[in-house]
Amino acid sequence: MRNHRIAILFCMISVLLLAGCAGRTDGSDASDGFKDKLAAASEKGQAKDNPETAERAEDNPETAENAEDVKNEEGKPNLLLFRQNAYEWNEDGTPAIKHQYTYFMLDWESAAAYKALAASLEDARDEMLSKQQEVWEEDLKSIEENGMISFDESWEVYLRRADEKYLSFVSEFCSEGLFDDGAYTEYTAHSYNVDSGKEIAFSDVIADENAFFDLLADKMYESINSKLRQYYSSDIAEDKESFKNGLWDLKKSGGLVWTLDPFGVTCYLSAYTKAPFAESAVIQFSEDADHVIFTDEYRDSAKDEYVIQVPENVGSYIDVNDSGVPEYVDVSEFYDYDESYDEMVLSGLRLSCGGDWKNIPTAKPGGTDFVRAPWARSNG
Repeated sequence: MRNHRIAILFCMISVLLLAGCAGRTDGSDASDGFKDKLAAASEKGQAKDNPETAERAEDNPETAENAEDVKNEEGKPNLLLFRQNAYEWNEDGTPAIKHQYTYFMLDWESAAAYKALAASLEDARDEMLSKQQEVWEEDLKSIEENGMISFDESWEVYLRRADEKYLSFVSEFCSEGLFDDGAYTEYTAHSYNVDSGKEIAFSDVIADENAFFDLLADKMYESINSKLRQYYSSDIAEDKESFKNGLWDLKKSGGLVWTLDPFGVTCYLSAYTKAPFAESAVIQFSEDADHVIFTDEYRDSAKDEYVIQVPENVGSYIDVNDSGVPEYVDVSEFYDYDESYDEMVLSGLRLSCGGDWKNIPTAKPGGTDFVRAPWARSNG
């Protein structure tokens, strides 16, 4: 019997972090400079040696040929994770608006080798930025009307799958402190074919949507009902069939999104749709014993070894020990006051697998730092 272990990776090969700050201080429209800053950051991440002198692959046949060699040899592209902040400051120097956003891009060589995928990632970034800008303008209008309020919002991207065939990630938007339950959370997600760069459709992966939603409704209904009883002393105000039909409708409207994971398909339900909180559930490839739910291509693509990131506000279900029953994995950041910065700074992650919480500091021996901890499951 295989011995599976779950470990925390502090530096993920193929995923790098570039941090920076972007903001407005004069109260003008947030669109000024945002795309310029993003373009500059992307240039920096994709530059081969020096962002000021590097040439694009399409303008350099020799470089383009080398990039194709990289594609053939490596078999999968390298991702860069960008983390940016945008602020609107009060007169006393405190942030009235703080927006944090992250997005994936390909590094310079991979962008040259996987041009269609690079373009798709740029579209996904622009989609996120458009949502961020829309909220920024709403926040700016609100603080102009009431200078006593402030906003702290984030668009965090989490890698769910990255291999030679497929790339999948989910973006978690969280607006802090505006609701009774502490946060409003919603999701967008994308899954791509690596070679073609085309977005994978739900129907490409799911052969029998009715069977899929039967399982999904059972899992989400039970989980939501349990949480409602625990925290609100109430039950879901609809029967399971109505709940399932509601999931169908949410899937069509975008209130329910999905990612292609190494072990199955995970669906994410935004807050204030079926419950005040966000929710997720996974249908594993291994649950399709009769080979009716998933198409053969994707069911047979299950991985024994993978790296996966866990969204903070909804967690994730992962079958850690091949038991057939996924355990709930949760990740959250914790902060400490740093006198040198005179503010709270990221100190580590709280990690839970099956309810066993551990605090992991941001720096380990050797000086490795991280912002988000992916989970790795492997043989050995």
